[in-house]
Amino acid sequence: LAFSPSWDLKAYAMMEFLEPNTEDWMAWARYLGPAGSAPPAPASWHRLSWHTDHMRRRACGLRPAEGDMFEADRVAYSKHVRRHFLAAGIQARPWCPEEA
Repeated sequence: LAFSPSWDLKAYAMMEFLEPNTEDWMAWARYLGPAGSAPPAPASWHRLSWHTDHMRRRACGLRPAEGDMFEADRVAYSKHVRRHFLAAGIQARPWCPEEA
C-alpha cells in the first residue's frame, strides 16, 4: 500500500500494549480509487512476512520446542522489522508526539 497510487497510507509508531520498550506500528490507509498497480514488494519482504508469522506463533506459545519469547526478544525483533520498513522508505510518525 505504501507505494500504490490507489492508496494514501500513514504509519504510526506506538508502544506495544503493556510493553513500553517495544515499538509497534499501526497503519491507516484510505482508498483513493483505481489509479494503477503498486510495484512488487522487495524479495526480502517475502522472507520477512514468513518470519513475522513464525515469530507471532512463537510468541503465542505455538512453537514450544523453540522456547518462550521474552521482552528482549520482542524488542530486538521490532527493531529488525523497523529496519526493513526504513530501508524501503516507510517511516512511522509518533502516535502521540512528545510534548515540548
